[in-house]
Amino acid sequence: MTEPWDKFYSEYNKRIADAYPSISALSEPWQNRNVISPYKIFLPRSVLDSITEAVDNIFRLSRLDSYRESLLSDPVDHEILSSQATNLSVLMSYDFHLDGEVPRLLEINTNASGYLIANALFTMHDHPNPFPQAINSLKKSFIEEFRRLGVKDSSHIAIIDEAPRTQKMFPEFLLYKSLFEKWGHTASIHDIGDLRYRNGALFAGEEKIDFIYNRYCDFTLSNPSSSGLRRAYLEGACGFSPNPKEYILLADKRRLVQMTGSGWLETVAASDISVDSIRKVLLPTWHVGAFADADEVWQKRKQLFFKPPQSYGGKGAYRGRSISRKVFNRVMSYNTLIQQYIPAPTITLENDETSGDWKYDLRAYAYGGEVHMLVARIYQGQITNFRQSYGGYCPVFVRKHDLSSNSAFGGPQNSKGTDVGNGWMPERGWG
Repeated sequence: MTEPWDKFYSEYNKRIADAYPSISALSEPWQNRNVISPYKIFLPRSVLDSITEAVDNIFRLSRLDSYRESLLSDPVDHEILSSQATNLSVLMSYDFHLDGEVPRLLEINTNASGYLIANALFTMHDHPNPFPQAINSLKKSFIEEFRRLGVKDSSHIAIIDEAPRTQKMFPEFLLYKSLFEKWGHTASIHDIGDLRYRNGALFAGEEKIDFIYNRYCDFTLSNPSSSGLRRAYLEGACGFSPNPKEYILLADKRRLVQMTGSGWLETVAASDISVDSIRKVLLPTWHVGAFADADEVWQKRKQLFFKPPQSYGGKGAYRGRSISRKVFNRVMSYNTLIQQYIPAPTITLENDETSGDWKYDLRAYAYGGEVHMLVARIYQGQITNFRQSYGGYCPVFVRKHDLSSNSAFGGPQNSKGTDVGNGWMPERGWG
């Protein structure tokens, strides 16, 4: 029996295979129906403008000496923070929920997945791509990293993770391998256990590694199994991007506690930093130690979200409305962060083969202070999970103008005011 979106996924897979030949190394066809969505979302230009302005100002804030000095009193990895890394980090991401029409920052990430996978989705719809230079921008960010690190042309790039072939996004590692080879480099994919530091250099077997595209989630290379990688990083034997120092400066969730603290931004920011553009997107975030009375937190839990300061993929995160008292007591005894809960916006998609509304968040990929692409991730359940068919990465398009005098969005809407699209429709072709 033909599935409703067979043609969409067949065409997507063909375009990916044509652009990135390394995908042929998969032992069986890529099952991506819960990774990429055939749907699309329209948002007003104001959402993108708020996100790009906030990302620019947050990044410039993190470059200030006053900002870095403020971290010294925190329990951060001072050896990493004081490292002499001269590069930034490719493929940072800033994740948001929409609060009405205002994007609210949930967290900042290094080594964000999905860029190449999502970028290909924009070509599947007959709408102006708001990020037509996404691949060129990505290439320029890597070239800038190479320049900062002194990496020469035709260098060897290692794409690393823990047990990479078992990762859901392993197909994307193959896409990057093709991309690096297209740019004139050699590239390989390695488990972190494959790498050895010896004689002042990092090796995979007998292959010397010049540059690491780092997808490994030991963000500060603090695990014993990362000791060789950490030494290579600290001694400048190999370039890392994303790098551990940028994680501390931006992606450690404790930075959100500082930014939302009363008067902290005004104290640290220079005159050319727009504190208002940053504060507009922030969600109040507290360390668990800020609350003297756990019972008070329990009473307010439905308006709160609990997460570890250093985590990824929703691990150890709990929505207060669903948390049991036993789990609550446990997380309150840890180094937990508590964030004001802003529910994910929801959309109902026409021709949706699944039941119920979809939730979504927004992911802005950035290098330095420049946003290179904005996508949505649609899902059902408590957190982004890539478990439902037709869910996953979803392209975001910008509405050109208002169609309704009562809304900045216009067009068919849900209760949050978000335009929704059918994506590719089997009976009428692309878009």
